[in-house]
Amino acid sequence: GITYDRLEQEGGIQWPCPTSDHPGTRYLYESDFPRGPKAKFVAFDQGPAADEVPTERFPLILNTGRILYHWHGGTITRRASNLMARSPELELAINAEDAQKYGIDDGDWVRVRSRRGDMEARALFSDKQAPGELFVPFAKLQEHAANYLTNPALDPTSRIPEYKVCAVRVDKLVNGEVVSDGRRRRVRV
Repeated sequence: GITYDRLEQEGGIQWPCPTSDHPGTRYLYESDFPRGPKAKFVAFDQGPAADEVPTERFPLILNTGRILYHWHGGTITRRASNLMARSPELELAINAEDAQKYGIDDGDWVRVRSRRGDMEARALFSDKQAPGELFVPFAKLQEHAANYLTNPALDPTSRIPEYKVCAVRVDKLVNGEVVSDGRRRRVRV
């Protein structure tokens, strides 16, 4: 029931609007909240993050999140050719200091490995990343999904997965081979 003409004439319509004569669905708490005119906020004590800290084997912290061109896992946005044209590959944001330490150049393909799995991505130098920290979107690109690498810990109260933080290692890939410490070894691609 939402059309461009209706949007222009009415100045906006609240979704869902199933038919052309439907006024749009009022949004929750338009005039007040169930307990009065204001929302009731409750303090919440945040517990510690899951106990997964960097080690010699997994020396970096991986943080996952959203990017502009893909929503959540990318199940819809990956079908939009204009969005895929802007963000066709999985990119791993890495601080230039870390990249140099691991022999990675901007644009190199890398393998990111955690205790739970691995994925491939293109390295993208970013001064937004602190040394020791990496960022990758959790949108599924090139059939890799970052959340498979992340910690399975759940918040004890809400049971929401932590997903955000896990210890990883990163290695440069050359022709499908991991290159680290000047040595190459064949890995599954």
